[in-house]
Amino acid sequence: MSEATEDPSNIEFVCPTCGIEDHSDKEPSWFMGKYVKKVFTALNDEKERMWVRVHDITDDGKLVGKLSNDPVHPFDIGCGDSVTLTVDEVIEVLED
Repeated sequence: MSEATEDPSNIEFVCPTCGIEDHSDKEPSWFMGKYVKKVFTALNDEKERMWVRVHDITDDGKLVGKLSNDPVHPFDIGCGDSVTLTVDEVIEVLED
């Protein structure tokens, strides 16, 4: 796990289906440098939405980034750790 920590005021709870956006029409390169939100499944099967800053794209079009949140539920990842996700897993994009 990473040593980075997140400001606790950035944590909020939402319903499982609120705020889900469809980004399937976007090319993976469109996400470069952006913060994207993904629903992660915790070790206790709870769902948690967390932000990832995209910094790379794999040869098969997956997004690679660093987790920008400290999980509330038990995970084997933490803020600053590298994660990989597909465009279909993106539920929200924070644009500059």
